[in-house]
Amino acid sequence: MDEPAPRLPRLFWVMFAGTFVNRVGSFVIPLFAIYLTQQRGYSPTRAGFVCSLWGFGSLCSGLLGGQLADRIGRRRTLLLGFSWGALAMLIVPLATSPLALALAAFHLGLAGDLYRPAFQAQVADVCTPAQRPRAYGLLYWAVNLGFAVATALGGLLARHGFERLFVADAATTALFGLVVFFVVPETAPPRTEAARARMSDVLSDGLLLRLVLAQGLLGLVFQQAQVSLPIALRARGIGSEVYGLVMAENGVLIVLLQPLWIRVVGRYRRTRILAVGAVLTGLGFSCNGLSLGVAGAALSVALWTLGEIASSPVTPALVADLAPPQLRGGYQGVWQMSFGACALLGPVGGTLVLEHGGATALWATCLALGIAAALSFLRLGKSLRARLGGLGAPA
Repeated sequence: MDEPAPRLPRLFWVMFAGTFVNRVGSFVIPLFAIYLTQQRGYSPTRAGFVCSLWGFGSLCSGLLGGQLADRIGRRRTLLLGFSWGALAMLIVPLATSPLALALAAFHLGLAGDLYRPAFQAQVADVCTPAQRPRAYGLLYWAVNLGFAVATALGGLLARHGFERLFVADAATTALFGLVVFFVVPETAPPRTEAARARMSDVLSDGLLLRLVLAQGLLGLVFQQAQVSLPIALRARGIGSEVYGLVMAENGVLIVLLQPLWIRVVGRYRRTRILAVGAVLTGLGFSCNGLSLGVAGAALSVALWTLGEIASSPVTPALVADLAPPQLRGGYQGVWQMSFGACALLGPVGGTLVLEHGGATALWATCLALGIAAALSFLRLGKSLRARLGGLGAPA
């Protein structure tokens, strides 16, 4: 018989509910490239550049948010991130000039993702190593349940004006901040330990950096879903409404399959799970080169979603297990920086390849990156097992 799943603390479920509400209103980012090309009249490359500035802001927010989470506490960082992020969302549609819009996109990435390292560190604070894969998997499930609603609803709302999407997104962000203010306590280590937190200690952990680099290769592939994929599908006659419904498949599959996967993920070596997920992701995006219309796009989403499902409970749990308690925010911040770096490089790189090399070259590159990420994860296996086994954490 299987052992019963480790019971999660009440505070986790509060965070779970807040995550879901926040994500239901996350209309803007999945449709940001369409907003720039359709509403603002930007070329694909120019839209990719603006999206990359959002990614640069997200990259900076990982470093800043991680440091704040360890130095001033998780709760204060969450409150700062949600209030600042809601304000940043409202500023974007008010930007009239190209320069102002570019600066607003950077500001949105910086403010909107500031809370993430503190949030991920708080999960590690309240959950044991045995609970963490399930906890992070459930949070990812909540994110994608909200994402499925947001993408489908956002595509429909966009017909009546993109500006409404920004207001709704800001409102749900602020609502999550209110949940934190009234319900969520501080979970960070005592100040005497937090005072010793140094980012140099985080950046000197070679094993963490190797894990983040491997994740970054895969992140470059996933970024194509935000910018290059909707542009490529639109060129094939698939508009924002159909794109929103196709992308909702990602959230629906995760909602249906993730709970089943969470129950068995502990039976397999983590680096092997990550490698399989990377291959599925690369294959999924490469399917867009088959030019099968809506059916081909749906097949693509199904394959790379299976890759997401496989790896989503694993990586944040590994990062949490590697981190000393007083550096959990910093470790999660560095991990987030890999996503920010991908959000910076992925849109520009993807749109450049799409515009100058064509769709076939773009999807072939995605397959190559997925395979490279898989090999990188496999090389990490022995070192991770030695390190985490010595710490008493599952390897």
